[in-house]
Amino acid sequence: MLLLRRLAIYFFSLAALFCFYLILIKSGDIFYWALSLVVILALVHILVVGSYKAKKGSLIFLSQSVFFVGTSVSFLILLENYNLKIFLIFSIALALFFYWLLLLNFFHWPNEYQPFSLADFGHYLLLISWFFLNTAVFALIIFLNLSFWLAALLLAFLFLIIQAWEFWLQKKSIQNVWRFLLTGSVIFLELAMVLSVLPISYFVKGFLAVLSAYLWLELISLEKGQNWSQKVFFKKVIFSLFMIIIVLSTSRWF
Repeated sequence: MLLLRRLAIYFFSLAALFCFYLILIKSGDIFYWALSLVVILALVHILVVGSYKAKKGSLIFLSQSVFFVGTSVSFLILLENYNLKIFLIFSIALALFFYWLLLLNFFHWPNEYQPFSLADFGHYLLLISWFFLNTAVFALIIFLNLSFWLAALLLAFLFLIIQAWEFWLQKKSIQNVWRFLLTGSVIFLELAMVLSVLPISYFVKGFLAVLSAYLWLELISLEKGQNWSQKVFFKKVIFSLFMIIIVLSTSRWF
């Protein structure tokens, strides 16, 4: 039975790749193919997780994969280079494949599961999804004249959920970090408002947003964990500042 589940993951990964390709070549029917992706995600979740009664909280994993796919579709629409789109859909399908395999090992093959591998992989999926989402929202401000106040509030609220997701994956009590979650949302609200008015590409804005989110999540994780290292965090801050300087100095300012 477990072997069949593993084989099914291969099949559904190819099915997801096919749906993404149909979104690429038949953009007029994007709603139907996106809905097909959601159905695939739900089927894989049922297949991988199994009995829900024994897997309390497993819907968090489903919501994370739906969030990843939804933001990926929104980002895919923004891309203009065809080769880059092809690379992206292959990367997304591959990420889903490894994510599903990790879930299968986590729930059914604990001997093959590497400790914290699912939390680490989920962490990076959240960051990638956050980049896709921010890029799409900042693009809406330009293309649809979306109010930057509304966009900033939306992103701040979603960042609250992202933080809660992150700490749930790390098996940390939300009650112990809720002050950090609210503080992070307020900080990101101000950051989103600043980024909204900067005359730079929405791709650059999305990158700056995810880099800021990465630093904040790292700060909370280190502070609330047992392995707090000021030196480690300082290195990450230096690297992030270096990346910000490089990106801003090489970006086109309108």
